[in-house]
Amino acid sequence: MRTDVRIWMLRNGIQAVDAARELGVSRSTISHWLAGRRTSKRIEDYFVAKGCPERHVRNGKKREAA
Repeated sequence: MRTDVRIWMLRNGIQAVDAARELGVSRSTISHWLAGRRTSKRIEDYFVAKGCPERHVRNGKKREAA
């Protein structure tokens, strides 16, 4: 579960529906990702680009350079 991302979203006024709309996915897709039932590099990248700390988004793991 990405509790730190949820807290960050609350503090920054971002709702799952907002992220879903911007990414062109369903709200349930975002909810499943937040709950840890789904993985998505695209969703991870979205939250990092919005300013969410990478350690929260990637569950403490930094992505290695390709």
